[in-house]
Amino acid sequence: MVTALPLCPPESLVARLNPLSKLIAAASVTLAAFLLDSWQELGLLLGFSLLLTAVSGVSWPRLAHRLLFFWSAAAMVVFINTVWAAEKTGQVWWTWGPITVASDALETGTVLGLRVAIAALVGLVGLTTTDPTDMADALMQQWRVSERFTIGALTALRMLPLLAEEWQRLSSARRARGLDGRGNPIRRVRLFASTMFGLLVIALRRGQRLALAVEARGFDPAVDRTYARRSRWHGRDWVLVAVVLVSLSTLLVVSSR
Repeated sequence: MVTALPLCPPESLVARLNPLSKLIAAASVTLAAFLLDSWQELGLLLGFSLLLTAVSGVSWPRLAHRLLFFWSAAAMVVFINTVWAAEKTGQVWWTWGPITVASDALETGTVLGLRVAIAALVGLVGLTTTDPTDMADALMQQWRVSERFTIGALTALRMLPLLAEEWQRLSSARRARGLDGRGNPIRRVRLFASTMFGLLVIALRRGQRLALAVEARGFDPAVDRTYARRSRWHGRDWVLVAVVLVSLSTLLVVSSR
């Protein structure tokens, strides 16, 4: 399986930030995107998000490659909500047969598209620059999240690449045995359902073996745990949270006037 290139080098600023500070920043920007209802304000928020990304040390070519799908989806949201809007109010800019582009529909579609673009940008940067183990350590040590829930979620996240490999193996094995849709949509759906059922069985068996292994190693949420790596909150994390919260608060106050 080909491993995706990291979005940033280990010595970059965003890689050295605490996972919780990145989580707070990404969640705050996303929430602000859904509270703002003007495309001008959302454009400023997108510019602010791009500015933070620019100083974080992220590789722009790799980020653009990963954002291609999400921002294409945002553009599709703008197009669909502009062309097929239920109400075509405001100034009519272009008409061609049954298609009418009006100013209000275009503004609504642009607002929705910008929200998708902003959420995709901050979410992708926050998730792909954070090691899942570091996030689990930070949640357990600093926010005192349940160890049973955190370790379970971390284990499930770590199993996703394994399940992807199992899906490829199942699909290859079925094609080798002559089980292929061959352009028949009904046959393809039935083949997909049977492959998904096989993947579910594999996931349950793997999860049972993993649970037995964890239990054999003495995991007990009732016992105080020690941690191999300490998760610490540094000054740069306070600076990130303060800059994001102050900037968003200012933008929200100005937009409400």
